[in-house]
Amino acid sequence: MVTGIVTAGDADDEALSFSGPSSTANGSLTITDAGEFIYTPTASARHLAAAQDATAASTMDTFTITVQDLSGGTVSQTITVPVSPTNSAPSGGSVSGLSTDPSTGVVTGIVIGVTDSDGDVLSYNATASSTGGGAVKVDAATGAFTYTPTAEQRQTADGATTYTFAIIANDGHRGIVTVPVSVPVEPANNADPVSEDPTGGSGGGVTTYLDVAYGLLPAEKLDVYAPGRPSNAPVVLMVHGGGWAIGNKANPGLVNNKVDHFVSDGKIFVSINYPMLPTHKPDAQADAVAAAISYVQAHAADWGGDPDNLVVMGHSAGAHLVALVSARRDAFPYLRPWQGTVVLDVGALDLVARMQDNPTEVFRLAFGDDPEYWQQVSPLAALHQGSEPILIVCASRRTCNQAEAFAAVARSFGTRVQILPKDLTHEQVNTELGAVGQYTDEVDVFLVSVHQRGD
Repeated sequence: MVTGIVTAGDADDEALSFSGPSSTANGSLTITDAGEFIYTPTASARHLAAAQDATAASTMDTFTITVQDLSGGTVSQTITVPVSPTNSAPSGGSVSGLSTDPSTGVVTGIVIGVTDSDGDVLSYNATASSTGGGAVKVDAATGAFTYTPTAEQRQTADGATTYTFAIIANDGHRGIVTVPVSVPVEPANNADPVSEDPTGGSGGGVTTYLDVAYGLLPAEKLDVYAPGRPSNAPVVLMVHGGGWAIGNKANPGLVNNKVDHFVSDGKIFVSINYPMLPTHKPDAQADAVAAAISYVQAHAADWGGDPDNLVVMGHSAGAHLVALVSARRDAFPYLRPWQGTVVLDVGALDLVARMQDNPTEVFRLAFGDDPEYWQQVSPLAALHQGSEPILIVCASRRTCNQAEAFAAVARSFGTRVQILPKDLTHEQVNTELGAVGQYTDEVDVFLVSVHQRGD
């Protein structure tokens, strides 16, 4: 608000009156009989005056007051007043969706939750670089960011190394809020062989790499079983089951027969853990599986493997996760193609149908009661393009029906899908793979066909 007074005199000593507009370009005006005026800018005008690119017309206002005597004589005075700027700075803000590509170390995320009570459009930028190096790029419109560490940072990182920088949300009216960001630095390589079993494998032994970290969470570990002296060996990556809530990469029923068989056949066998319920829902588990695949693709050569000759395999809940990652491949742009996917007896390929058909408590705990979420994490619903060849092993009417439904849609996109029904229990589909017999031979035929596909 601006106040003032217009002074005037009259040679005839006649009484004077004062008049002017009640509203102006940027506000309102009140004039008293004594020539006093009160100018009140509008809230929007004051906010506009605070803009970083405010013009002179936005920061000032002009009006004219007319003085008149009783004889009708007049004189006018034009008055210019400042428009006092005002702005409420944005507030809040947090970091969400941090994701690390294990092969490149690139971290992506987004700043969310910044609010502006004036309704200003926010723009985002960052400090020039992180504390300690690396480069930060920010999407000015969304607050999404990409952090790329230097090679030197990755070489010296120990798995707990983090670096910080700040993202600034600007409301365009000289108001900002700073959101601190702390990102992990993915080590370039953190695994050495820890044991060698001279009794097995090709080339004189089985070299084992245990608890290799492929991500930041404690559960994001993998074990590697390699022939003694491999060179460009095919790689099989295994994802365990357990109802999305239990299970372990080192369970004897999961690894024993498979390690014996695949390693003696000159392959590298990788078994992974991943975060589970109740802290991590299946969509987050799929993200972890994708991160493990990416890590194996980046580091297979370190173990004597061929990163371009990879087959991804999963049993039960693990089969659901590998099928989901395969169907949603374009959601993980950092993944390179792999040669084939093996799905071992799972009843969650058409998850929407399964959740609508008297689901068990295991399914209810994993997927809840939101049909939109069922759709999001259903491998069948996610199918929209061709992919690598898929082998589906099924051992019950329910899982075989699911396999047929999934295969029909996948084939419509040009994917080669083979269904292998077996007279086995759900557990035996997992534990008997690798044991001498027809079942293992049939899976081997598929593996040979897809491994040759990459030659």
